[in-house]
Amino acid sequence: MPAQPPCLDCSLRPLCVGECSDEQVLQRLNFVQRRRAPLAAGDQLAWEGDQFRSVYVVRAGALKSMSFDQDGNERVRGFHLPGELVGLDALHGGTHLGSVESLAESEVCELPFSRLDLAMDAVPPLRRHVMGLLSRQLATSLSQGGDFTAEQRIAAFLLDMAQRQTPRSSSGRVQLDMSRRDIANYLRLVTETVSRVLTRLRGAGIIAVNRREIRLLDFRALQEIAGSLAPHDHAPLQQREAA
Repeated sequence: MPAQPPCLDCSLRPLCVGECSDEQVLQRLNFVQRRRAPLAAGDQLAWEGDQFRSVYVVRAGALKSMSFDQDGNERVRGFHLPGELVGLDALHGGTHLGSVESLAESEVCELPFSRLDLAMDAVPPLRRHVMGLLSRQLATSLSQGGDFTAEQRIAAFLLDMAQRQTPRSSSGRVQLDMSRRDIANYLRLVTETVSRVLTRLRGAGIIAVNRREIRLLDFRALQEIAGSLAPHDHAPLQQREAA
């Protein structure tokens, strides 16, 4: 009897495979390997320069991608939350462009790419979903390359995290498992600037801060501050605000 894919009983499958939730389609994902042992904070999932063999789906927790320049300085390339794919950056060159580290106790599923590629050929909607995820990552990276203020970058980052943590952020609460230093590195700011901007937003009644949990109190104000950096799909945020 063929192995049953772990996707069949996974609550994250709409995020991982999009509209491909038919049971017969999911049977094609019987190669997915759900890792039994969780990653502890600080554990490495992949190393920069490793040969590309698999992509990973975050089931729980949070991870970050990072690389190092010739002087040994760390550059945070991105954060990965439940339901998101990790490792697509290695698809072109065949090696991972950065290392992937767990920010908190995390769980992942491993998808050997040779098998995933065959599944995408057999199920075109799955390929469209994966390409959509890759396109979103590229769009986010490109949008941050402009000349934006610290306030714009941080407001857009909070909105993006809220959107990506749906439905966990349906109450406006966003869990930031990454440190302020990691956020600053990712946004190309200094840590003190991130802290100052968050303090200003809290003082203005736009957010509430409780350690690594931030509650977004005024979505529209954040969208106005973020300007063109704000996520394009605002519908979930507007609905939560109206609720």
